[in-house]
Amino acid sequence: MGTWRTHLSYNHLVGMSLNQDNVYCAARSGLFIYNKSSSSLSKLTRIDGLSSSNISAIGFNTTENTLIITYADGQIDFLSEGTLTHTDVLYASEIVGSKKVNAIFNQDNLSYLCTDFGVMVYDLEMKVVLDTYFELGLNGEKIAIRDAVIFSDSLFVASDQGIISGSLNDNLKDFNQWHHHGPKDGIPMVAATSIAMNGDTLVAGTRSNGLYFYIGGVWTSAGVLLNDSITSVNENGLSFDIAASSGVYDFTPGLLTPMSSASITTPIDFRTDGTSKWIADQNNGLIRLMDNQEKVIYPNGPFDDDAVFLYANGQKVVALPKAYSQKIAPLRGTHGFYFFYQGTWTNYNNSGYPKTSFIPEFQDITDVIINPVNGQMIFSSFGYGLLKYSDSGFTVVDETTSGSNLQNSQPPGRNVNVTGLTKAGGSDLWLLNYGSNTPLIQLDANNNGEAFDPAGNSKYGLHLTETPWNDIWISNASLFGGGITVFRSSSTSRQLTTVQGNGGLPGSQVNDMALDHDEKMWVATNKGVVYYPFPRSVLDNISIDPVLPIFEFNPLFRNEEVTSLAIDGGNRVWMGTNNGVWLFSEDGSKLVDHFTSENSPLLSNRVLDIAINHTTGEVFFATKNGMVSYRGTSTSFAKVPPLKIFPNPVEPGFGGYITMEGTPLNASVTITDSAGRRVFSTRANGNSATWQGTDLQGKPVNTGIYFVFISSDDGSNSLAGKISVVR
Repeated sequence: MGTWRTHLSYNHLVGMSLNQDNVYCAARSGLFIYNKSSSSLSKLTRIDGLSSSNISAIGFNTTENTLIITYADGQIDFLSEGTLTHTDVLYASEIVGSKKVNAIFNQDNLSYLCTDFGVMVYDLEMKVVLDTYFELGLNGEKIAIRDAVIFSDSLFVASDQGIISGSLNDNLKDFNQWHHHGPKDGIPMVAATSIAMNGDTLVAGTRSNGLYFYIGGVWTSAGVLLNDSITSVNENGLSFDIAASSGVYDFTPGLLTPMSSASITTPIDFRTDGTSKWIADQNNGLIRLMDNQEKVIYPNGPFDDDAVFLYANGQKVVALPKAYSQKIAPLRGTHGFYFFYQGTWTNYNNSGYPKTSFIPEFQDITDVIINPVNGQMIFSSFGYGLLKYSDSGFTVVDETTSGSNLQNSQPPGRNVNVTGLTKAGGSDLWLLNYGSNTPLIQLDANNNGEAFDPAGNSKYGLHLTETPWNDIWISNASLFGGGITVFRSSSTSRQLTTVQGNGGLPGSQVNDMALDHDEKMWVATNKGVVYYPFPRSVLDNISIDPVLPIFEFNPLFRNEEVTSLAIDGGNRVWMGTNNGVWLFSEDGSKLVDHFTSENSPLLSNRVLDIAINHTTGEVFFATKNGMVSYRGTSTSFAKVPPLKIFPNPVEPGFGGYITMEGTPLNASVTITDSAGRRVFSTRANGNSATWQGTDLQGKPVNTGIYFVFISSDDGSNSLAGKISVVR
């Protein structure tokens, strides 16, 4: 407990670099290394010491045996002989605007960082910035540099204004010393993306004008790939490796040879090394072509880092990408869904890509529930209705399904918009048919639906939360007034608004709702968080207002957006915000933990959703830069397992949590030494308790055997155990 792990996509690559032994591949928030001889994979993430997220470029410097890793915010890491070091020389600089590095050119001990503002030359041996070339535009304005190479005595760069060069013997800080290659040189002044040299030949790639080669001081159009965006050009013996939007190619002036591979979809880089051809692809990770065979290589993870919704059921977690825009318009996303179970992600879509599992065409998935009895998974879509998935296969339920009562809001297109799902007892479920005049439908196992029209603006309902007493809470789109509709029957429902006495919500945009173990209904809004202490009576009382939690004498998150909520086994409340994730006591008055991207491996301070595996206590966080999880100190079991204490024995140097799993719910826990003296007392969070091996004064206990006594509040259930501590 108390440890983190990442759940990142490694198939959408942003960069690649090679040395004699390894292929280094960068995804947006993590890096993986493929060893050529052993075919083994290893990963590097924030947990391993990467300093930031949003990797922008990587490049291996052979002279210094160092991989340079750069990020969109200007942070720079160096990986050398398995050790990560860092510099913030660019991140902390006074440069105004973007500090993103787009590409890295290495020569000798120098790295030329091609950035959105110019070129920065970094000496890897001295670990200092040697020079910076700003404002290289025609009129001395700032322009983005996409690639660089040293040819003869000059530095050639590919820029958004075309190819520019400057002699290394001149003062390149002066933009007048740079030559902008144009029609007089045989090349148009159009956006260039890449450049490389081979002997006495330069080859440059452009965004929409094809390839050009430079021999004897003159540029010549190759007359190929004229409608492509060329993403990389690399030297390959007597030829060049070209990656473009249409594929990858071997190029010598006068001859363009395509490489054939069904797995190449959107290549960003292509390099040849010995007998292997390596392609970095934005959908299929690293592709190796060798001896007419292809191999797709990347570590297990979700298909993309775009998850905005998480659902947990037992030890199964489902992640969903965004389905509709802020204006509630379909995005027609094809990424499907990502399913996590027993440590492995399985990705379901209809792309046909390697390492994905097939589902029928079913775009813009909005919600999911898993039937705990038969394991059937039911998905909703903003356009395609419902998809039921079990061992027997897939079933689509839409407006053509007899008796479903689902409506297509704009036929004949796919506009059966279902935004939310929840259980309704037995095999029935509730769903929201967004935009329908009867938006709330109770659907049975045979797909027969009974439709209802609750009060308020539930026609534009987005999410459902069920209660044990069969009320349904509906959060409505803020675009159409927002608020909450509480529904009990066809004749009993109510709209909760920001008006005092009629809901008293702090904000009309309701982002999430969660019912805790004391039957308080927590509501996260764009302007704070509240809870209704007696939600059973919301439909019975004329006047109803929520409780505003008080933390450190102030209303909790007043006028701040709370994006997501989750209740753990100890009835504590996890809250996602734009400033990290927070764990509060059951009434919000006490802060237990606060994780940010600065003090933890959290990938971004904007937390989009939270889900908890109550069996292990693992808490999953979807952020705008990808997904991570933290094994929390609380578990909850339908059937409490036998008491398990781990680690045991506690070995020298261990400083984490000693966990007692399988306690009675919220039980009292006392730890004594062998003489019976009390050294620690606590209360379980749900069905787990933790101890950090300290005494009542907070000092580490000595070597010895310690006894654990556990008892439920009414004394009806008691347990005992022993812990061996070695210092």
